[in-house]
Amino acid sequence: MSHMTRYQALNEQVLRSRKSKAIELDIQGPETLKSVHYDVMLESVATSFQLHLQLPFSRSVRYYNAAIILSVPVVDSIANAAFFTGLLPAWLLNL
Repeated sequence: MSHMTRYQALNEQVLRSRKSKAIELDIQGPETLKSVHYDVMLESVATSFQLHLQLPFSRSVRYYNAAIILSVPVVDSIANAAFFTGLLPAWLLNL
């Protein structure tokens, strides 16, 4: 985790709100994953992954438009991933 004050403060506040209880990840399925963490880094990985592309200014509009167009199928596939993998809870499927 970064040594920047804001990340340390965020971590402290999250753990304080959880009364210092560890953050547990327990994924059940064909394969299982169980992990216990005493900081917010697991959530940070899931919510803060960013790619940065450096390119000449003359190409910026073309790359921006391509990124917008490509984001549609990417977001769609991610948003519907639970349907494809069968990870939705049974009660949600019966709504």
